[in-house]
Amino acid sequence: MDNNPNYGAPKKWYKTAGGVVFLVFISLVITMILVFAVFMMYYLWQIKFGDPVKLEQSFLNEAKQAQTVEKSIVIADYEKYVRAQNFSSGKATSLITVLAFVDYECPFTKKAYPSLQTVMEKYGTTVNVVFKNFPLQDIHPDAILAANAVLCAKEQNKFLQYQELVLSKDKLDNDSLISYAENLKMDVKKFSDCLTAENNLGVINQDLTDGLELGLRGTPTFFVNGEKYEGPLTIAEWDGIILKFLKK
Repeated sequence: MDNNPNYGAPKKWYKTAGGVVFLVFISLVITMILVFAVFMMYYLWQIKFGDPVKLEQSFLNEAKQAQTVEKSIVIADYEKYVRAQNFSSGKATSLITVLAFVDYECPFTKKAYPSLQTVMEKYGTTVNVVFKNFPLQDIHPDAILAANAVLCAKEQNKFLQYQELVLSKDKLDNDSLISYAENLKMDVKKFSDCLTAENNLGVINQDLTDGLELGLRGTPTFFVNGEKYEGPLTIAEWDGIILKFLKK
C-alpha cells in the first residue's frame, strides 16, 4: 500500500493533456494580441510623429496621381484670396497671379522655391506671386514661428531676402531666426520685438483659413489664375503653365 497522501487523488487541471493544450492556446492568443498592440502603437506613432519627409512624399505622390485622373481644379474667384497683408512680387494688374501657399519647414516648399524664384526674376511684373502661409504645425513645430519671422522681415522691407534665407536653413528656432535677421543687417531689436509680440498670427490664421477653404492638403500648393497645382514644379513646368495662360 502506497503511503503517499496524494495517491489516487485527481490531477490538477493544468497537468492534464486538455489543460496543457488549453494553456498553450491561451498563450498563443495573448502573444498575438500583444504583437497586434505593438503594431498598432507603432502605426499610430508613425501617423503622429513619423518622418515628415516620408509623410509629405506620400501626400505628393497621391496628389500627382490624383492630378492625372482628375480634371484641373479651377477657383473662379481666386482674386478674393489676394489679401492686402500678403506679400506680392508683382502688381494687381499683372496678367498672371500665383497664390503660393508655403510652409517654411516643409522640405518640398524648400525644393520648390528656386524654380519659383526664377519665375519671379524671369517674368517680372507679368506674374504676380502672392505668398500665403499654410504651416503644418503637427509635423512642422517651428513652421508658425518661421512664418511669423518672415512677416516681421516684411515690415522692414526684407521679405524676399529673409524668406530665401529661411528656406535655405534647417534651424528655425527663435535664436536662429534672429541670427538670420542679423545676417541681413536688419533692425534686430525691432525684429525681435515683432517676433515676441506675434502680431502677425492673425495674418497666418487668415491664410490657413483661406487654404482650408480652397481644399489644400499640403504644401507647396499653387493657384495660377485660379488653377490648382500641387508639389514642386520645375522651371520647364512653370514655363509651360505661364505660356498656356499668356496665350488665353
